[in-house]
Amino acid sequence: MSNVKTSQTQQQFIYPDMKFMGWLDTSQFLGYLNGTRNYGQDLKLWIRGNRMMALENTNPANATWASMAIEHFQFAADGDYAEAGNCVKTRLRMYVDQWLASGFDANGLEEPQKRHLLPEHSTPNSDLTTFLNRWLSTHHPQATVFATGEIRQQYSRRTEVTRDNAVSPIQDANDELARELIYYLQSPLKWTLTRCANAKCGHYYVRRRPRALYKSPTYCSACRRSATARLAMDRKRAGERHASLDAAAIAFNRWPTLSDSTRRRYRSDERAYITQAVRRFGISRTWVSRNLSEIERVAGGSNHATRKS
Repeated sequence: MSNVKTSQTQQQFIYPDMKFMGWLDTSQFLGYLNGTRNYGQDLKLWIRGNRMMALENTNPANATWASMAIEHFQFAADGDYAEAGNCVKTRLRMYVDQWLASGFDANGLEEPQKRHLLPEHSTPNSDLTTFLNRWLSTHHPQATVFATGEIRQQYSRRTEVTRDNAVSPIQDANDELARELIYYLQSPLKWTLTRCANAKCGHYYVRRRPRALYKSPTYCSACRRSATARLAMDRKRAGERHASLDAAAIAFNRWPTLSDSTRRRYRSDERAYITQAVRRFGISRTWVSRNLSEIERVAGGSNHATRKS
């Protein structure tokens, strides 16, 4: 039997039936990343829900339990929840960006299936491996044996809190951050999640039709629509400019051939005549004056008769 070279391969070889149990709430995960959802608010709602449940179950039979539960589920200061929400958003982006960056090579080519956790894509304060190993050293997964013989591991969604060992929103945010990252790295989303290449956007989104190789930067749907609209507008404006210059050039070449009566109608003003010829484009005399040299250049081109002096 050949020797196993990596610890990851060893784990797969020694524990072939060990599976991860749990799922990633993609909508929640993207909400935390993009800032459309706030963990601090979610935590406060969760505490409120548990407190209401304790109040609803208050009766002589469980009065002691209800009293402890109500005392247990107390709200922290609003600033603590705000800090917890900001902690999750900021650090989640930092660690996810580290993971996404590992899929790019020195030439800017992206291969999502080659994303990894090697240290060259991190800094001492943003190493995802260090963070998760430190958290896992004190938060061990719970292993469950199923009737099929499979052994699956899972992590509790919330930190268990007791009256004597209360956990602040900031501590809970750190635990939730670790759980979100664990679920993320155990899900297919780790290959399909990406970030919009538009520096002014930076929106995280999921590629619905992922490819093995990306030679060019990719953009979210909003930026793609915006870019397409801008391109269409630029093409339209370029076409209108070309048509207006063409019409102005024809009028420029015709001016010397006009009869005296026609010239008098325009008070012998050549630019007024050219402006009249291109008025369907919404062009003013100022535009004609500003672009006269360009009009002369087009007029002397092969598509127009040479102006007679």
